[in-house]
Amino acid sequence: MLASRRFTGACAALLWVDEGSQYRCGLIARPEDHLPRGLRWASPLLAKLTRRYIAAGVGCDCSLSTAA
Repeated sequence: MLASRRFTGACAALLWVDEGSQYRCGLIARPEDHLPRGLRWASPLLAKLTRRYIAAGVGCDCSLSTAA
């Protein structure tokens, strides 16, 4: 959890999106919220790099298991 500098708990960039009722990475959904004002011009680049480095859509590393 490089973005939030946390080793336990939820990532600070994790956000709930009502549309679709799911969690999304804030570095992709709203990258400008996680950059200093002077670097907000780089938000499209941050979103692109984040998408690449977390391999969005490729798989999930969550260990949560639910019973149906």
